[in-house]
Amino acid sequence: MIQKFSKEIVRKKIEISEVQLYYKTGEIITVQSDGVNWILFKITFKGQSLYVSQEKLKKIKEINFSTLNLFWSGESNAFNSHYLCLRFDIGTQSSFGVFPNLELHFENRKFSRSEVWTQTSENSRHGKTF
Repeated sequence: MIQKFSKEIVRKKIEISEVQLYYKTGEIITVQSDGVNWILFKITFKGQSLYVSQEKLKKIKEINFSTLNLFWSGESNAFNSHYLCLRFDIGTQSSFGVFPNLELHFENRKFSRSEVWTQTSENSRHGKTF
């Protein structure tokens, strides 16, 4: 069901003000929109929050929520980890049948970098700073 809604959001057929995704390990991803731009993107765990900078939020045009994944380095939850990453598809144009991925990286509980990855052939991808 989230896949259908996600496609409608990307195509601008459904307008949202807030999306919350709950993970079994306790993390909550919250994304807010003012109807035109994303204005908040945060990860919360037991009262602690991590934020994506406004500078990066301004660049994100579409979020495919059905592909939003949270990765971290081996601890029981993302907030106990030294490193975590949010990865999701963006855009409306695919290349070789694959949409670009945006990766938002955090280290030591601070936003550290963002990268966008695009498919350049059947078996390779190219990444660059976002």
